[in-house]
Amino acid sequence: MPKKNTNTILLILLLILAGIYAATKIFDLTGKKSNFNVDRFQIDTAAVNKIVINPNNNENAKDIQLVKTGNTWKAKKGDISTNANSRLVRSYLNVLANLNIESLISKNPDSWAEYNVTDTSATKVTLHEAGEKPFSLLIGRFEPKQQKRKNQLRRRRRRRPQGNTYIRVEGNNSVFTVKGMLSMLFKRGFSDLRDHTVTNLSESNVTGVSFKYPADSSYKMRLKDSVWVAGNQPADTNKVKSYFGSLNNLSHGLFKDQFTPEGEPDFKLILNRAKKDQIPVSCYKQNENTYIITSSQNEGTYFESSKSDLFRKLFKPKSYFVYNGQ
Repeated sequence: MPKKNTNTILLILLLILAGIYAATKIFDLTGKKSNFNVDRFQIDTAAVNKIVINPNNNENAKDIQLVKTGNTWKAKKGDISTNANSRLVRSYLNVLANLNIESLISKNPDSWAEYNVTDTSATKVTLHEAGEKPFSLLIGRFEPKQQKRKNQLRRRRRRRPQGNTYIRVEGNNSVFTVKGMLSMLFKRGFSDLRDHTVTNLSESNVTGVSFKYPADSSYKMRLKDSVWVAGNQPADTNKVKSYFGSLNNLSHGLFKDQFTPEGEPDFKLILNRAKKDQIPVSCYKQNENTYIITSSQNEGTYFESSKSDLFRKLFKPKSYFVYNGQ
């Protein structure tokens, strides 16, 4: 074989080996030394039993904890422990299990401040998996992607910003970018992580409701020969349908933590569903404009309401439903 061809082959082999060596140093293909273990992001979401979030990694701030007990999630902060927003928890797990690594940005700790991934500026998210050591991700700033707008119509549309988020694995120097808005997603407040559900039902499953009020104002509303009646009077079908429709995915955002009921509720409604358990909703009057409400569909959670807000949506007088012929 000519010497010239031999040298060319050797040069090509040398370049290939150099490339493999460089890749090994960056991505730890040999497993001997790791700056960033890509495999560690292959999270078994079923095994995750706790997520701890510390915004801006502040030692003085109270961690937000999402703790799995059986098949349910609890949101905890300080002395408050309440039902968690299950949809948001699933979103967190889905995002963390499908991180899309875009590129390695830096391996120099001096660059951390620029990307907000220092120990004191990043949002720290720690995952606890059964049988595994806790794993912490430091989430830095979001870098929006500049998009070209093709036409006037598209410019008028409001679209979710696209771009990348800077991240660092605790204990490693390397800064990476991942696709998506992780920094915004994990900076949600404790209130967002709570379950806001008051009632969640389908009007087609409701067969009746009992309203228990002070004095002699209580009444029942039920189906009688396929016609709704309030007490013994025909009910306005449109109002009945509207009322039950309002109870589908009814939520409220003002909570009353550390509330302990005293005695029986002042107001109570019991929703009866076909072939299902009843749904009781209780209300404790504090004063003429403050009411504390709790539902069996979000047990242990108490909501605060004025007379014209959640209270008014739930506790209707009989006169509201009675058909007046118009």
